[in-house]
Amino acid sequence: MDPLRRIFHYRTIARNGWGLLLALLLCSCFPSEDLEPGDKAPNFKLKTLDGKPFGFDPPFNRTQVIYFWGAWCRYCEDDFQRLNKLYVKWDTQIESPRLVAINAGQPQKRIRRFIQRMKPLFPIYIDQDIKVARRFGVRGLPTYFITDKQGIIRDIILGWTNAKTLLDKIDDVD
Repeated sequence: MDPLRRIFHYRTIARNGWGLLLALLLCSCFPSEDLEPGDKAPNFKLKTLDGKPFGFDPPFNRTQVIYFWGAWCRYCEDDFQRLNKLYVKWDTQIESPRLVAINAGQPQKRIRRFIQRMKPLFPIYIDQDIKVARRFGVRGLPTYFITDKQGIIRDIILGWTNAKTLLDKIDDVD
């Protein structure tokens, strides 16, 4: 089994609250692109759970918030509640940030159960083979990448964050 994929299958450890710590420790050992603020975000293509294609290929007419998450991550549950509220606000504004929520490497059955429970209003994209997460250098979940209209990464948030911090970092991009 691919070492990075193995991280996302430690369900019992994750249930005991050690999942995020384990993911952070193990992810830091694997090669990735190590993207930093100022780097251009890589282009990628993914699909939704329903099979609808999505392409990330800047430039865009608005800021992008790329959010990597896992169903085992209890911090991601808090994020989903907060992101639902932000998405409702953003969805009505033309130049508001676009949320790109990407599940990293989990089986679709597990993702669907999480989605049924959390009821996100925003689209969910599937990175089944973790290629996109690797290209971004994701070291743990949740991770946010905030890009400007040109696709340049302006900030990276590793781990849980509150709405004020997230919104402040997005405002710094504009």
